[in-house]
This record gives sequence, C-alpha cells and structure tokens, in this order.
Amino acid sequence: MEALSEEEAELEEILAGIEAADQGYVIDSRVRKAIEAQAMKLAREHFESLEYQVKDVSRNHSFDLLCRKGDEVLQVEVKGTTSDGSSVLMSKNEVELAKAGKTVLFRVANIEVTREPDGPTAVGGACTLFEAFVPTERSLQAMAYRVSLMDVDGIDLG
Repeated sequence: MEALSEEEAELEEILAGIEAADQGYVIDSRVRKAIEAQAMKLAREHFESLEYQVKDVSRNHSFDLLCRKGDEVLQVEVKGTTSDGSSVLMSKNEVELAKAGKTVLFRVANIEVTREPDGPTAVGGACTLFEAFVPTERSLQAMAYRVSLMDVDGIDLG
C-alpha cells in the first residue's frame, strides 16, 4: 500500500469528520484504496487502448497518470467514486494544476464495492473523460481551512 503524501494525509485528517455530498469521503482506507485502484485500472486501460504509454506518477506528482503518444503528453487526474460523481474531492495542488489548464480529468462513477473475507473489492464503474478540465471559482466549494492560532489570544484552561 502506498504511503500518503503530506498533503493527502492532511486532507484525510481534515475530511475525516466531514460528510461530503456526491463523491463523499470514505473513512475506511481499505475501501478507499479499492475504489482508487479500480478507477486507476479503468483509466490505464482506456489510455492504453488509445495507444498511449501510461505511467503511474501518483506518488510524486499532483496528478495520477502521465500518458504519452508521440509528441502528445497528458497529465491525467483520476477520480473514483461509488456515487454518481456529480462532484469530486480534489486537493489544493490538484486544483491549482487543473486551473493552469494542464490536467485531463478521468472520472469513474458508480463503482460497486463488496466486502470479501480478504478485504473489499471494487468493480465496474461508468467512465467519463473531461479533456478540457479547468475548474471555475463557481465550481469550487471550500470544505475546510487550516486556521493558524498563532496571532489569536486564548485563555489557557489547563
């Protein structure tokens, strides 16, 4: 299992108590990993079927797949969900990269998860490709903020 980046770990901590509409946030890390693996598998299969060379770069970059075909290079962000996928959760870095017009979004909605004795299994899913994906301010919804308390007076009760 891959280690979470600092940003992903922070996002996981922030979202642990927040129930999001649409994509939602899955607390069970095994279920979340199964959903992510299914979405990545379908994305890889899609781009390989179009004769792209596909490399998983999710550990070191703010996108998931680097796809090359000749001189064409795509930076693909993959999102998987058990919902209808009408919205997805993205990190700050993922949004910034997409706003710069450098991201293709590959969404896999309606993934089915079953619980097996050896862990959860994710199957199926409806794939949608957003080739010109640039989120607008109107499409973004802040779900959490890091608030510094360094310059705020408080009363120590302890």
